[in-house]
Amino acid sequence: MPIDFNGLGHTQNTKTRSLDTAPSKSRPAAVAQDAVTQATEKKRGENLVLSDKAKALKDMENELKSKPDVDSDKVAKVKAALENGTYDLNPQKLAQKMLDFDKSIF
Repeated sequence: MPIDFNGLGHTQNTKTRSLDTAPSKSRPAAVAQDAVTQATEKKRGENLVLSDKAKALKDMENELKSKPDVDSDKVAKVKAALENGTYDLNPQKLAQKMLDFDKSIF
């Protein structure tokens, strides 16, 4: 990591420094230099580098987006079991799941 002895970091605007340290430049020349600097900055653009963890999360997000919100096959099976009276419901297990969910929220 480079040490900045002049007090100018890579994020500080260098246009101010060039105007202040070069009083011999005429104003139009300084404006022209500013235009060149701005054009160079626009060409360069901004770069974003994601960590491996962020990339993995983004991949998981894209994978989840590609899947349907509802499992239609499972819904159809439960619906058919309810209509036929063959749906097995364990009240104790259901109550425990509700309590566990409540604990996870609060």
